[in-house]
Amino acid sequence: MDGESAVAQMKEVFRVLSADINKICTYENFVNDEAAHRSLIRAHFAFIEGMVYQLRSIALASDAALSVYSAEEISVLREENYFLNQKGGIERQDSFERILPMMLFSMRAYAKLHRTTFSPGTGAHGWEAMRKYVKIRNALTHPKTLDDLVVNKEKTEISSAANEWFQRNLTELFRVCEEVDRAFMFQPPS
Repeated sequence: MDGESAVAQMKEVFRVLSADINKICTYENFVNDEAAHRSLIRAHFAFIEGMVYQLRSIALASDAALSVYSAEEISVLREENYFLNQKGGIERQDSFERILPMMLFSMRAYAKLHRTTFSPGTGAHGWEAMRKYVKIRNALTHPKTLDDLVVNKEKTEISSAANEWFQRNLTELFRVCEEVDRAFMFQPPS
């Protein structure tokens, strides 16, 4: 897949996952029950994971033409590790990274593709909410107790703050990259 196709795919993934969230919000406002709250938390997290993956996908697709990343960065973008087997041959192993470090890395890698830097705000309340949100999502997705399935006011507020943090940082990332892209496209007359 080339960079242009990867960008088109990201836009479509964004559209589909955003539509899911909007439908669940409409349903949630209509019925206002815990099943709707759980569905919304799952849908928001699917959006986050989907967009993080799409950032990496664009970086990988574009790197073939631009050679922006180191071998180590490419390995992380691909979520791969390599090791020697018993016969001394190189084997590839999938490396599923934790979502929070991968989120930060993916945003930085996307910015690097656009010849700029980006540091998501990890010192703010939103980042702490994101850290808690991962635990809430994991409990909902892999419940061990009945309490894991309960979505109370605190969990809802954490979810909202985490999603606002992600949306704000993703929007800022795109803004910064677009600004740099425009500056590089503009060539003053000589």
